[in-house]
Amino acid sequence: MSKSDWAFPMDMAAQVCMPLLAILATLLASSVYNTSRGDPTLFIVAVGMGLIGIGLLFAARLPLYRQRKFFSIGPRELDARHRKLYTAAYLLIVPSIVMLALMWGVVK
Repeated sequence: MSKSDWAFPMDMAAQVCMPLLAILATLLASSVYNTSRGDPTLFIVAVGMGLIGIGLLFAARLPLYRQRKFFSIGPRELDARHRKLYTAAYLLIVPSIVMLALMWGVVK
């Protein structure tokens, strides 16, 4: 299998990503506002993302736990498959924390 020389141009990526980020930010702001009015949907999504992220983090670190390495930091001791799980876990955990903090700030 040969490696492709195809690459997505960075200027095109910026043109595509900026409107998508603006749309996502608008949806998040709207959802946070609705949370202050009593709609728990965003809270349920944020907690669900956090719980799935914690489960993925546990699954990613399971080989380290089996080696009795409980306090290692970062994914450097993991194989490629578990590093992907580790990254996916943090891609769910961090936005969950941000959403919960935004909701706490609005509701407080």
